[in-house]
Amino acid sequence: MSKQRSAAALRTDTFRQMLLERRRALQHEVAERLRAGRAATFEGGDVIDDSAATTQGDLALSLIQIHSDTLTRVDHALARLDAGQYGQCTECGDEISVQRLNALPFAVRCQSCEHAREQAQNHIRRRAQQQGNFWLFSDRAGS
Repeated sequence: MSKQRSAAALRTDTFRQMLLERRRALQHEVAERLRAGRAATFEGGDVIDDSAATTQGDLALSLIQIHSDTLTRVDHALARLDAGQYGQCTECGDEISVQRLNALPFAVRCQSCEHAREQAQNHIRRRAQQQGNFWLFSDRAGS
């Protein structure tokens, strides 16, 4: 029993360390991108430079948003770790595989539940597109 508890504690410590390192890296990346964005705002240039800067700024904002979303997921994973719920699927309650957690340390669903969720979302998306296309054609028919 002591060996099991010791292995579980080691696993928890390993994942906590991984999540904290990921958190620090994300926070650093967001701060750097924000600094770079502010510096680029003050640079002057011609219309072509402004267009390129706008495109780069849009890309930088998208990356900041992605990093911020990931940072939120890491914070939620740390909260689940503190609550003793880390590594348990939020859908079925089964254990999330160590391989999945190593690849995606903030995963909240096991592989099979994630796959089922993606399939359901794809189905909903296809139905919405079909209905959208139906309405598009029915509006044209009525004109």
